[in-house]
Amino acid sequence: MNERSIAVHGLGYIGLVHAGALAALGWRVVGVDIDHAKRAAFARGESLISEHGLAPLLRAAHEEGACLLYTSPSPRDRTRS
Repeated sequence: MNERSIAVHGLGYIGLVHAGALAALGWRVVGVDIDHAKRAAFARGESLISEHGLAPLLRAAHEEGACLLYTSPSPRDRTRS
């Protein structure tokens, strides 16, 4: 795997598919989502959505270490507009 990294914001229907495809192309993917269940599934290499071919893609990326990183956004600073 190369050293390219990318963050995908939102691990729903569009973001998760993009994350899986990018990981399959050799990118290290950092998934960002406010939903803990989506972040946890992504960190395990699992999919919470039904998309043909996505589950094995994510599982392979997870086994290769491409999707092990995930993050939770920090709380919004309410003093800023």
